[in-house]
Amino acid sequence: MKKLFTMLAVSALIVVSMTSCFIFGTRKPPITYDELMAKQHVTFAASYDKVWDATLGALSTQKIDEVDKESGLISTREQNVSATKMDEYAWSTDHGSFWYLESSNAIDDARYWVNIKVSKITDDSTRVRVTPNFEIHVREWSWDSTSTRFWERIRSRGVIEDIIAGRIARELGGD
Repeated sequence: MKKLFTMLAVSALIVVSMTSCFIFGTRKPPITYDELMAKQHVTFAASYDKVWDATLGALSTQKIDEVDKESGLISTREQNVSATKMDEYAWSTDHGSFWYLESSNAIDDARYWVNIKVSKITDDSTRVRVTPNFEIHVREWSWDSTSTRFWERIRSRGVIEDIIAGRIARELGGD
């Protein structure tokens, strides 16, 4: 009886310690909608032409899919990324890590692309809206051991927005 109690106590300790890594992980909570909107809408004290050129310079490492200066729209091509990188850029559906989905082979692929809208406010003020789009290709298993696959859109952490806004500011000569 004492041996059984000891085994149960050790088993319970192992379960608690393993699950606490998932429950009490060091990930910061998702940003709020208002914080995300603030990161996605950045205003620069510069003319439309300067900000347009700076935006194209900031995207020099990306493959551009569409550019229309008259409408102010720029779209990048889809980029495939690892689940580890996606974990840095976006939130999984349960606001946790993509590690579990990747290690259980539930994610086949992950990708993102960016849409940017440059808008003139005044002669010396221009707004840039950065909208990254994130998707994961998920395999979902059913009770009869069959699976379906679908692309699931996921929410940004605001990282890509910060990177692009910082690059535009550097292109404009700011810090």
